[in-house]
Amino acid sequence: MLILNWLLLTIVALAYLGAGVLPGVLPLVAILACAGCLVTGVCPGGPDRRLALLAAALVLFLVATALPLPGFMDAAVGHRRAAQNELSRQAIQDAGKLSLAHEQVGGFALTRDRAGTCRTILMAIAGFAMAAMASRLRQPHAGTFLKALVILAAVMAAAGFAGQHLLPQGKSLWWTFPVPHGRPVGCFLNRNHFGGFIALLCPAALVLFATRLGERRFAVASGWALCFMLMTLAIVMSLSRGAWLAYAASMFAVVILGLASRRLLMIAAIACLLALVAWGVTRLPHEELEERARSLADPLSSQTAQMRLSTWRDTLRIVPDYTFVGAGANAFRMVFPQYRAATTRKSFKHAENEYLQTAAEWGLVGVALLVGLGVAVAGRWRRYHSRETADRVIETAVGGALIVAAVHAVFDFPLRL
Repeated sequence: MLILNWLLLTIVALAYLGAGVLPGVLPLVAILACAGCLVTGVCPGGPDRRLALLAAALVLFLVATALPLPGFMDAAVGHRRAAQNELSRQAIQDAGKLSLAHEQVGGFALTRDRAGTCRTILMAIAGFAMAAMASRLRQPHAGTFLKALVILAAVMAAAGFAGQHLLPQGKSLWWTFPVPHGRPVGCFLNRNHFGGFIALLCPAALVLFATRLGERRFAVASGWALCFMLMTLAIVMSLSRGAWLAYAASMFAVVILGLASRRLLMIAAIACLLALVAWGVTRLPHEELEERARSLADPLSSQTAQMRLSTWRDTLRIVPDYTFVGAGANAFRMVFPQYRAATTRKSFKHAENEYLQTAAEWGLVGVALLVGLGVAVAGRWRRYHSRETADRVIETAVGGALIVAAVHAVFDFPLRL
């Protein structure tokens, strides 16, 4: 029970305080998550030592890229990085001669954005610590945790819908915390982040509805159906096409997983609910919604798509100059202006594609560690799937959420939220 309560406290604090957007929130969450592991006696990785070692290696890799290196190592850090370091040293020395700065120059880190990399380190530590605690949950606490997440997502969906369409938030999160940029929806900076997050929990809500209906617990099933429809409405009305595609992919995956387990009643219930939701969506009178839906027929023709494609091409140009260890986690915004081919709009802070940005920022070493971690997680999920005692609701919810994240990562950067 202590692990469950600690997890919920940390997640609610993260959601209320701006999902890591506001200054100081991410360190607080990382401290809370690590303190939770200490208080509850959870060892990161648990019985899966390979997973723990890969997570530790990933954090150590990020820390290594943020540490300043002595100048004599410039020859080993790549020609582009070495040239940048030399220009910086010369600029600091010139400023020192004018008494504008101290002439003494320290070492330079591998990352081109040390503050951004430190933020990523905090995100990784917090994520691994919370995953370690969640992996120790057993029934009924694991089921309670999943239900609490769905309810929280439904509340955030309702609040986000209100903030986007009924009571505009302006430049603030939750109508309370001011932010300098973006078009906030709920605790997120824009509708794409909001829609993608809500889509993560839709598979869980859908499976909870179908399972409770199969148990003939009609009142409870109605509650989960309401949560699902509310979350679907929020995703549709977020007007985020990336979130729509991620949502559609997860719904398809839930149906496939249901067929694989031969739960025909569940599939029938899901099909009926999806049909009802689809019918309701087609009846929504909203001009911008209709326009964005029509654009899906020819997705590459829109100005947004062309800007993304241009950004993706420019991002690929970064990779050869930072092949082995990348430009540094969260350093895309620092190096991208040197590679962008068009200046039709302000420079992107993210590549709007998690896969390309990760290749540019993490290099071969970082990508290899991430792939290894992903393989280890997939192996753990497969072993859980093979157990006769496995909770199929949790299994399907996790599988659906992973598919949402994987699809949404093509159009956004969900792993950095």
